[in-house]
Amino acid sequence: QMCIRDSAKAVSRHYLQCDSRWRNDLIGSKTICAVGCLMTSVAMALNDMGRNCGGPECTPHYLNAWLRAHHGYEDNLFVWTAIKPLGLTFIGKFSDKHQVANFLKEGKVVILNVRQGHHWVLADSVNGQSFKVRDPANYTDQYTFGQFSVAGVFSKAKLLEEVLEELEELLDDMEQF
Repeated sequence: QMCIRDSAKAVSRHYLQCDSRWRNDLIGSKTICAVGCLMTSVAMALNDMGRNCGGPECTPHYLNAWLRAHHGYEDNLFVWTAIKPLGLTFIGKFSDKHQVANFLKEGKVVILNVRQGHHWVLADSVNGQSFKVRDPANYTDQYTFGQFSVAGVFSKAKLLEEVLEELEELLDDMEQF
């Protein structure tokens, strides 16, 4: 099952890993509430892109179910490359603060590792020497460049449906000449 784009549903959400709707769902042997910060951050990014992962929105519940069915975990650990069919291609992990800020400015999906390596958050924007974030544990809405150790970076892959829409628009434009 592939997640599909639904631009009508592309709404920015702030999901919490301990939300009662999925807090007790298992990733491996542990719950989303206990270890689901990275997966919850990815769910927010996919939802921002309008991806539908088996439910009305790409929530942590639906993404977790998809990942469990598609080898998205090794024990309790997220497999970074597993979500390529959902439209996010893993580029790598980076620690240079300015390089990470530039990735975010270029429109890449950036997930920061914070709190001495124990937590992951979705970066939304750069403001000076800080990142504005959506934190799945709701600790804060901002981390400075000095407060993250590494960032996982994804490029947004276009799904076939999106490419076909762009092609159709291009053909329409060409017909006008």
